[in-house]
Amino acid sequence: MERTLKTLNGYKDMEWAIQKAGAWFIGSFMVEFVDSYEQFQNKNTKSDFLDYFMKEYDVVTDDDNQLRNRVNLAIRIIESGMVEDAMIYVLNTNDDKLGCDESKTNAQFMLDRLKSGESKLPVFE
Repeated sequence: MERTLKTLNGYKDMEWAIQKAGAWFIGSFMVEFVDSYEQFQNKNTKSDFLDYFMKEYDVVTDDDNQLRNRVNLAIRIIESGMVEDAMIYVLNTNDDKLGCDESKTNAQFMLDRLKSGESKLPVFE
């Protein structure tokens, strides 16, 4: 598979990406992004996914550009091979700063799915 975005350069860049997108967002939705990753390989299917995501999770944002930026940051985490690190970061985030009870549950669910093989990270050439 080919990367679609510029990769992150280490842990500090990953922290920045999580803070910019929101740890609650990355923790809550990474399973969906990993499991739907192939849709991000094509601009049309990526656009369709963003439309679906906006309708399915209308509480996330009503700003298309903000959603696109958040999703692109999640994609950069995936393409940088830092999903597990990102989920651990979310699990270690202060609950008061996180602001979403499901984020840590979903982050742990992502780690469990990766460990069991239910979810697979893309392999890049």
